[in-house]
Amino acid sequence: GYCGKVEQLRGDFQLCSGCHKESYCSRECQKADWGFHRHLCKKKNTTNIDSDTLKAIIVALVGQYSEAAQCRSGIAVTDAQKQNGKVSLVKKVKKMLVGQFAQYNSGLSMHDA
Repeated sequence: GYCGKVEQLRGDFQLCSGCHKESYCSRECQKADWGFHRHLCKKKNTTNIDSDTLKAIIVALVGQYSEAAQCRSGIAVTDAQKQNGKVSLVKKVKKMLVGQFAQYNSGLSMHDA
């Protein structure tokens, strides 16, 4: 789930009612993630990169940046700051992929580009 909890038994968590892919341990967890997930849910992902891959890229980049920022400043990056970073980055990446790189987003797979 969004919060890092692990589903013990299949079906313990509820799936997003839009895409039926993202699982959440609670309504509060789903609400907290909606700002980010809504950009990847159902047809909102207008790139040629599947939502799971795009999410993994964004989460990894924000995680690495957060660690580096914390090492430089000595100040912990909050979960809210990480969430805001994910939302901002996913918007920018989607805009870039359907704008500047739209020619590569016309049905070609990542291996063809």
